[in-house]
Amino acid sequence: MRRAYLPATMRAFDQPAYLGLDRHPEWLALVGEGMALYGVHYAGSRGASYCPAVYADVERVLAAWLGAPAVTLVSSGSLLAVMMVDQLLAEGYAVLAGPLAHACWRRAGVVAFEDAEAWRRRALELARRGARVAIVSDRVCAVRCRKAKLDWLRGLPSGAVVVLDDSHAIGVLGPRGGGSWVEFGGLPAELIVCASLGKSFSVPGAVMVSSRARAQRLRSTAAFGGASSVPPGYAHALATGLDLALAQRTRLSANEAALAEAGLAHVADHPAFSLTESQAGQLAAAGVAFARTRYPTAESAEVSRLVVSAGHSTEEVAQVATLLRGCSLAEAAEEGSV
Repeated sequence: MRRAYLPATMRAFDQPAYLGLDRHPEWLALVGEGMALYGVHYAGSRGASYCPAVYADVERVLAAWLGAPAVTLVSSGSLLAVMMVDQLLAEGYAVLAGPLAHACWRRAGVVAFEDAEAWRRRALELARRGARVAIVSDRVCAVRCRKAKLDWLRGLPSGAVVVLDDSHAIGVLGPRGGGSWVEFGGLPAELIVCASLGKSFSVPGAVMVSSRARAQRLRSTAAFGGASSVPPGYAHALATGLDLALAQRTRLSANEAALAEAGLAHVADHPAFSLTESQAGQLAAAGVAFARTRYPTAESAEVSRLVVSAGHSTEEVAQVATLLRGCSLAEAAEEGSV
């Protein structure tokens, strides 16, 4: 039964909507405005003469925000991963996926590593031999609440390619939420950042941030030309409301800090927190919804985590922090008595 001190209307802490835009009234209004202008869906090719200009508009806005040569909008992060792996393999690259790489990158032809040091050694060995090597990793794995250690990428030569999946980093980490493009933009190697827009911006689509040459290669593929893009209402919201979205980071940072003070394990400045079995039980008993995930397959061990967003109120976060702080104190007392 839900405890009396927790409101029945408490927003769930169980899914990534980091900037709180999924229910933000102004953001919803922008999406609605876009739907009124362009309809609920555009099912044509980006290469068609009648393609709405809003797609090019949002790509320009995002490129200016990130300080990037080119941004390419596609319909999903998973599709983008498939297209990028296919392209790199066709170009003759040995594609090496690190331990935190999302399952969609671990496709046929990709060599996947579970040990970070073995991955690093193999990549540097191939690169120093002059082989064409492409390194793939998620910047943050939100399920495991881990951030990849990637400073060694700065030692890769110019012939290498680095592909970073920023699905859980863009809009959240780095100056103004610029994520990996801002952090690693000066690499000697070619940098490609791929990111779902759903986790931070509540937009059903994804972007590739890259050089103009890489963007042109992707745009010239049949997969890009033949696929529908993001629903135009969402593209309109992102093109016209990016500053509104990024302003939400202030509230998000405050909510993160309040939960971090309660003793939860997490990546610094990131809104996903690991839960111990005891913490998960405490939240469940109090009626607080949090994420339980078996990743990457249904046979994997269940992982519990709490995901906070800018949409959570100060009161909601404080109540959950109080619950978890009490749980941490009880755990510490129990350990001390053993």
